[in-house]
Order: sequence, then C-alpha cells, then structure tokens
Amino acid sequence: MSWKTTLWLFVGVILTGSFIWFFERGSETTQERLAQKGLALRIKPGDVEYLAITSGAVSVECRREDETWWIVSPLRARADGGAIDRILYGLQDLRRHAVVTASERRERGLSAADYGLDKPRGIFVYGDGRGMHTVMIGRDSPLGDNVYAAASVTGDVMAVERRIVDLLPESLAALRDRALVHAGRTEIQRFGIRRPAGYLQVTRDEIPTPWKIEQPIRGRANTLRVEELVDDLVGLRIAKFVADDVKDATVYGLAEPAYRLTLWRKDKGGPMILGVGRKVEGDEGLVYVKWEGNASIYAVTNRLLELLDTPLEKLRDHHLIAASPTMLTGLKITKGDQNLELLRTNGEWMVVSPREMAADSNVVEHLLETWAGVTIREFIDEGVTNLEKYGLEQPAMVLEFEAGGATGRTVIVKIGSRAAGKGRLPVRVEGESSVYIIDERAVGKTSLDPLRYRDRRVLDVSVADVRGLELDRRGKRQSVRRNKAYDSFEPGEKGEWKVLRAHLDEVMDNLCHLRASEYVAENPGDLGVYGLDKPRATLTVYLAPEAGIAKTLMIGDRDEDRFYAMIRGGEVVFLLEKNVVDMLTADLYERGAVSEETRDEGKAESGKAGE
Repeated sequence: MSWKTTLWLFVGVILTGSFIWFFERGSETTQERLAQKGLALRIKPGDVEYLAITSGAVSVECRREDETWWIVSPLRARADGGAIDRILYGLQDLRRHAVVTASERRERGLSAADYGLDKPRGIFVYGDGRGMHTVMIGRDSPLGDNVYAAASVTGDVMAVERRIVDLLPESLAALRDRALVHAGRTEIQRFGIRRPAGYLQVTRDEIPTPWKIEQPIRGRANTLRVEELVDDLVGLRIAKFVADDVKDATVYGLAEPAYRLTLWRKDKGGPMILGVGRKVEGDEGLVYVKWEGNASIYAVTNRLLELLDTPLEKLRDHHLIAASPTMLTGLKITKGDQNLELLRTNGEWMVVSPREMAADSNVVEHLLETWAGVTIREFIDEGVTNLEKYGLEQPAMVLEFEAGGATGRTVIVKIGSRAAGKGRLPVRVEGESSVYIIDERAVGKTSLDPLRYRDRRVLDVSVADVRGLELDRRGKRQSVRRNKAYDSFEPGEKGEWKVLRAHLDEVMDNLCHLRASEYVAENPGDLGVYGLDKPRATLTVYLAPEAGIAKTLMIGDRDEDRFYAMIRGGEVVFLLEKNVVDMLTADLYERGAVSEETRDEGKAESGKAGE
C-alpha cells in the first residue's frame, strides 16, 4: 500500500470520528442507552425542576425551589419531597412491554381513543434541562397486567407496567408536607409558650450551658428535658388539612387562641407563631392549629397541648452548679474575714491564698465533686427581694467556682446564714432570680483551713540519691550505708550483722515518698503537745551532695491509731498511720543468720518503739 493511500485512510478516520463527535456530543453514552433499554421514559429525577399531575379531581403543579419542593397551584404550600421523589423514581424505573409507533397506528387505522388516550385517566408533565415532557395514561391493555401510555418525547404508544397508575396521587393532601414545624431541633434558638399557666420562654445559650429559662424566672434549664420537648414539637405531624384561604378563624377557636407557640430559628429573621385552637368536632384527639401569616388550618394530635403545658419545674435544672468538676479551674471560698483560693494550673492544683503551696488534687477534686453533686430541693421564686429573710444579705459563706475555656465564666454561690428547715440552707446563684434550698451537708464538708488541701507529700526524694539511713529509737541506733559500688546497703556498725533487704526496700519506698494521712498544725509554738520535743523515734535519710541536705522524720505521741510526726526543720505537724510508723521504726538489720522465729521476735520488740 502506497503512502498516499495510507494518508487518505488516516484522514478519513479523523473526519469520521469528528463527524460522530460533532453530531453525538450531546446525546447519551452507549452505557446510558443500554441502561435505558426496556425503560418507558428517559427521566432523571435529580434533573426535574417542575412536575404537574392531573388525575380525576386532582390538578396540581409543583416546583423545586432551593432544593425544596413546593406546591404552586392550586395553592402555595410546602410539598412532601419524599412523595414527589417516589413518583419521579417510579417513572424512571417504569418498563415498557410493547411499542406501537405513530406510523403503525396510521397503517392500522387506530386513533388515540383506541388506547384510552383521548381522555387519559392521568397526565404527568415534568420539566428538566431538556424541556417539558408529557406522559399520558390510557386504558388497560387487553393482554397482561399493563396499561397504555404515550410520551411526548416519541409520540409512540407503549404498553407499560400498571403500577404507573399507582403513582397518581389520590388527593392534593397526598402531596402536601405533613411536618408541622419546618426546622430541626438545632435550628431552634428560642421558644416561647403562652398558656393558661403563664408565659414561658426558654433560650439557647451555647456557652456555658445550652439552655436557660428567661421567663417567668431567670435560671438554668434542664438541657435534656428542654431538648426532648423541642424534639417532640418539631416532630409533630399534620393529621388533617382542614381548610385553606381562611378569612375568619373564629370558628376554629383561633381568633384569640388560649395557647400560642413562638419559635425563633437561627439566622432566619422573625419568629414563627403557631396558634392552637379548640378540639376538632367528632375527634377529641385532634386540635385546630394555624401559623400566623398563613391562611391554612390544620388538625394535629392534642398531645401538642400536653407539650405546651409542660410544668416549669420539669424544665428547670436541679443542679446547683451547671458545670462538671473537670470543667472547673478555680475555687475561692470566703467566710467573714477568712478566704481560701484554689487554682488549677497545667493540670495541678495549688493553694494560692492565704499563701501559696501545692495542693492535694484528690482532696480538691473530692470537694468539687461534692458541690457539683448538690441538687436543689426547693425553688423559691416569690419574694426573693427580701434577702434578709434568708440570711443572704450578709451570706455565711460565698463560693466562686471558675470554669475554664474561652469564657472564663465564674459561678458565684452565696450561702444563707439562716436555716431553711432541719438540715437545709437557702442559697442563691448570682445572676439567677430564685432562692434555692439545698441540704447543708456540702457546706459542712467545706473547710477554709489551707492545711486541709495541702499536698500530702511530706518527703519526696529519689531512692537513687539515698546514701544512708539512721534509725534512733530513744538512744538505740541503727544505721545503714551504701557500699562503694552503690548497689546495696551494709550495716553501719561492726560485727556479724545482716541487712534485712526486703524490709529496707519497703522503708526506702515509703520514706522517700512519704505521705501524711492528715495535717494537724502549722508552725506550732509548743512541740511538746505532740510529743515531738523529745520524739520516741527519728529516722534520718542521708542524700548525695547534689540532692540536698539530710532529712529527719520525727515520730511523736500516739493519737489512737495514728502518730504525730514532723520533718525536723519543717513547719507542719502531721499524722501517720500506726502500720506505717511500725514499719519505719522496725530494725534495719539483724545479727548473723538467725532463725525466722528469732527474727520475728526481734522485729516485734523493735516495733515497740512505736507503742
């Protein structure tokens, strides 16, 4: 084959391909045509923006506006998007079983009347990007469970599945949206209920608490109960479409409704106002309702009345403090001239007033959990201006709980000085209009003594830094020191002595990280009160030079099952449990390899230093 022939063939292929691309670029792909094979209509529900249906007494036009379907004729109302989608997808899936073309009808002398298409039982008209399309439904076909239909796209008559008839709505109501409230719970920012019991208004406040009551009192709301109520309200469905274009709603009890629900939606301008009228005649389970600005009357379940009559008490937050302990970063307690301030920094609690010291996080968090668990036993909403009546003009105690986060909100709780019954006290939370009655137990557990919150660690050194120990039990001394290899301890006195290694390890672990069970006094004037002027035992830990000076634990008198103790040169007297003292003051070593029985007797004898 010559190069010229090859060139002309190549040009021919290019021209043919260009011709096919030019004339078929707007048509469906092969895969799309195969998918349409056997289908009656070429329709893509997502592309449809207009739908009109005529069937018997039903004649309706619907239009998609901003992704929402609306009925635009014979009235304007929100359409049920799900119902319209079922129709459109039903048309998309409709299959044909036979086709009679226009030319075949002419050859056979058949007219539209022969197929029942001169007076169709139903007509669908839909509009998409390709234009407007009409589908007419005729009579049943004589063979099979099919009906005749004609589409304006081809003009052909088809025998299609009979379920196309089921796609025709029985009434206009079948296409109307039955949701009473067109908003989700998260969209509702505020709601008001006017009812015989009085006006109620609740507002969403994202920080620090999701919901708060504005009327008839100002206070925190029970978030769970409020959201349940809002969910129930927005979930209500219209049971009946009673009337449209109503000029006078008096007959429905809606001229001056006894109940009125007002909803404010986020970023949606003005409120939506729903009037609730009287019960429906012949159906006591329904009531008439009407949206302000809308001429339509609906009937809904009378559970709406139950929801609108929800008692104020049920919607109130019964927790005294609207914060979990983990959210709290500070606490200030004031009682007369005394004050105590605690602050959490980098996850650690500190006493910052009356002086700075490390705090015991367990003790602080237990106090916060106690207050976070306080529940309000009674709400007093009347006469709260008379604070003197409750001893709140000059409170017995004021607590300021600081919550972390961006807001830095502080909850101030004032404790009344006058009892409100046996074991109960009146309190008031600043910014809230009511007086609350609580059990006094939390107040009784709240101390202003800084020692109550001080970190219980009285010694905190590294075991690796210990170079030796010396135990003195009123003149009877034992000592151990690390050997030159620093891998073990040896007795400090000459002779056949054997270090009790397991016991020594226990002493080291407890002494180097010693914790008080309770603090007793700070900077005591007289150590003799605690038997610490002449301690019954001392235990000194000698440290490596770079780790600091030696520390000496002094053991004083016994107080029931505990002993007074102090770090020599320290400022605080504290208590240690008897079992800890017995362990710390037991022999550090024994003579030679004695029997277990003798060794136990020796330990018991040495333990008497703590008796």
